[in-house]
Amino acid sequence: MMKKVLFVLSLALTAIGANAQMKTIQPKYQVGDHAIYQYESTTTLTMDSPITLKMTCKEDYTVHEVDANGTIIDLVKKDMKVEGADDNIMVQLMTMGQQFVENVTFKLKTDAAGKIVDILNKDEITTHLNNKAEETATELLTQIPQLMGQPLDKDGLKEQLLEQMNVEVLLKGFQNNPNIFALNGKTIMTGSVDSYENQLGLKMNRLFMVKGNQVKSSGSLNLSKDELKELILSQVPEEQAEMVRQNIDMILNSGQIKGEMKEDATYEFLGNDWVSSINVEETADMMGQKQTGSTKVTLLEHSW
Repeated sequence: MMKKVLFVLSLALTAIGANAQMKTIQPKYQVGDHAIYQYESTTTLTMDSPITLKMTCKEDYTVHEVDANGTIIDLVKKDMKVEGADDNIMVQLMTMGQQFVENVTFKLKTDAAGKIVDILNKDEITTHLNNKAEETATELLTQIPQLMGQPLDKDGLKEQLLEQMNVEVLLKGFQNNPNIFALNGKTIMTGSVDSYENQLGLKMNRLFMVKGNQVKSSGSLNLSKDELKELILSQVPEEQAEMVRQNIDMILNSGQIKGEMKEDATYEFLGNDWVSSINVEETADMMGQKQTGSTKVTLLEHSW
């Protein structure tokens, strides 16, 4: 009986493998290619009370140079709007950095397969971000002299803003977050799995499904128990760290603190492997803070 079961399972796996679809994603960039995408994102944060943020913008891409080694593409984010952060200073700080890059030109360098490998004008962008952080911190200090009973420090505010928006974070975002470059250079087969780091620098595994010009990925957090412990301890105030460290196993076993993240994305590609749309659904439950989000990227117009 056991041999028969194993034989049937073997046949089933063989059939799945034979029918599994495969796609190599390598956009055919040409000098002068131009595309505009609509970006829409909604995030709900469960803090003292749920807060829902909505962010929209247009992303304008133009291909400037193409050779055997790769491509240079200009990206400009335009018409950026953020709604829902007006009544919460902490949420405002989280969203302000995003607005720093409005109307800024990113000169993105890809390799021959279309994967982003560098931001060529990183020095120019770093100067711009520093200036915007300085300006914003100064403005916040005049409007809100203290937060939760504690005096606000200008350098501390500036540092918080730059932590979420600097060239290293931006480059990792182009390489790892769901966007039109995220899967470039990959050969993907239904059932294949890869590992990546999300925008928070946390390790994720994702499973792929391929159907024609559609690729679906289902990602989840991939942390060992020891890595989860270190993540929790890194978020604890220094004066409480030792007490938490001594009781960390009991805390985790209680189930009161979780470390869960999921990211489901659907990519639709055109025949030349430019993205036509991306739809993403995300959930997270990290150290008692819950978050849900959805992102939609839609191609509005193109030159080819």
